[in-house]
Amino acid sequence: MKNSFETFFERATGHTPYDYQKRLACGEPNEGERPNQGSPCVSRLIDIPTGLGKTAAVVMAWLWNRVVLGRNDWPRRLVYCLPMRTLVEQTRDNVQDWIVNLCQASVGLEFSQNARSELAWLREHSPIVLMGGEELDSSKRDWDLHPEKPAILIGTQDMLLSRALNRGYGMSRFRWPMHFALLNNDCLWILDETQLMGSGLWTTAQLDWMRQDRFQSFKPCVSWWMSATLGGKFLETQDRSAAKIPAPEIASLSPEEESSLAILKAVRPVTIYPDPKGKAGKQDKTEFYFQKLARSIVNEHLTGHLTLAVCNRVAHAQSLKKAIENIQAQSSSSNGDVLLLTSRFRLKDRKAALKKVADFEEARKKGHPHPGLILVSTQVIEAGFDVSAARLWTEVAPWPSFVQRLGRLNRDGKLNGDAKAFVFEVPVQQGGIVPYDEEDLKTGKEIVSALEELCAKKSDLPARQAFIDLAKMTEFAEKISKALKPKPEPFPRASDVHGLFSTEPDVFGGFTDISPWVRNIEAKADVTVFWRKFDPDDQNADNSGEGPGLQRDELCPVSVWRLQKLLKDSRKAWFWEPKEKCWEAMRPDDLCPGMTLLLPAACGGYETALGWTGEPQSK
Repeated sequence: MKNSFETFFERATGHTPYDYQKRLACGEPNEGERPNQGSPCVSRLIDIPTGLGKTAAVVMAWLWNRVVLGRNDWPRRLVYCLPMRTLVEQTRDNVQDWIVNLCQASVGLEFSQNARSELAWLREHSPIVLMGGEELDSSKRDWDLHPEKPAILIGTQDMLLSRALNRGYGMSRFRWPMHFALLNNDCLWILDETQLMGSGLWTTAQLDWMRQDRFQSFKPCVSWWMSATLGGKFLETQDRSAAKIPAPEIASLSPEEESSLAILKAVRPVTIYPDPKGKAGKQDKTEFYFQKLARSIVNEHLTGHLTLAVCNRVAHAQSLKKAIENIQAQSSSSNGDVLLLTSRFRLKDRKAALKKVADFEEARKKGHPHPGLILVSTQVIEAGFDVSAARLWTEVAPWPSFVQRLGRLNRDGKLNGDAKAFVFEVPVQQGGIVPYDEEDLKTGKEIVSALEELCAKKSDLPARQAFIDLAKMTEFAEKISKALKPKPEPFPRASDVHGLFSTEPDVFGGFTDISPWVRNIEAKADVTVFWRKFDPDDQNADNSGEGPGLQRDELCPVSVWRLQKLLKDSRKAWFWEPKEKCWEAMRPDDLCPGMTLLLPAACGGYETALGWTGEPQSK
């Protein structure tokens, strides 16, 4: 059959679909045959291990049912919500390629005229990307003017959830109600990597309840939550329970897939890195530790392969990268490039690093010679990053984060016998905000210690089986269960959202602060910055915005509190005021998530190889 889902999936992605991907799009097989008429669209929890194509599964299911089959019980808008910018960019690129591939193959697949028309519309007008600093072209900027057309929106939780709450970040308040209406009607919400969403996760559960019960939407609005580690505890809010909202269906692997997929048999032995010997002397303890750690990383690096080192903080990752480069400079042998990847890079610089990683992966898969890479990163590597490392070095982290990081080691299961993971613990925290709770770190370390013992007893034990064995151990079963449950966070009640229907400023000229419902840690909320050479203290300077045009590649995301820290010594950021058509100086306390801000070059704060440093001397 030319227009079977299997053929459709292969033409779009270049891969044969897994059985769970077929079930998601086409329903359960009927008497041994797969029904190509599609499946109903209902709320789901998608519990699938990393590396098995969850993004392709959900996007292809929507395209197959809504666009190809023309099923009206599937919403016309696909809203793909992600916790991090890097994930948005990867998802956008994949979806864009899939739509182009389908448009090119549409005649051969014998699509209906309507399906070909809608695919052509999507190719020109989607995906629509919503994240801080993103400039849409004219064909995508006015997506809200075509509510009758299919659309794929991909964005960060800040941008999408704020719009769903009628307080859209980074947009005119006069358009808030348009996005509020469109994102709460006729949408299939995909909530991906939910373990990283914080309070935003609980908000998605409440919004889903309101659409179904309290403020019923005009058109059905369905939610799919995806995670390889998170359960459905966040769906048990008081409001959902009182309304008797049924638990969503769970999509998972079949027993046959569990036993047959080679990727699930990947071996990932874990060792806890011992404290380095020697004394720091007059040297800073953290700096001494990173020097010793860097030497171990270089010595363990497997030529021709990828070594991945994951830190909990950007500052730690920057220090480790510099230490590894110093060790390499002292050695005559080459271990390949040392790259740094965090969320705090200009797009141009991040693209350059990602291209080197992609080139390495392509060479590895094709068997071409390559000196290898050492990639130092932060939590951005935990989700949606398709690399397969031979060595993993990870700072002690909460158990769910560790599971995600371990999924980057021997990802395709082809390095069984060669792959190794090491867990290290930086001895000193030097200021700043630690991204994890101390109790979560302690629990994560205890579970990892037990995992190390399991790996020592049986070196060829697959990681997935090791997790299952751990969960069966009486002393760890409860700890693991508790570690995987999302923490209770603030979430909006019906009265809160009812108040958001008003988009008029209050008596103080402000608006309801929704940031606690969008992200649990305000410090994670981002602004976007770029630099120009000008004298901010020159009273006679032209302030009309003349100068080199802003390019998307030069934009850098920064946490609000980190930019406030840089600006504390009378430095200023500048915000373009469209009504007055001029740049206005912003005080640190005036900064809000979603803003795009201009910084004087003399203000510093950034280095090409390290990204955002927040240091004035970094130019």
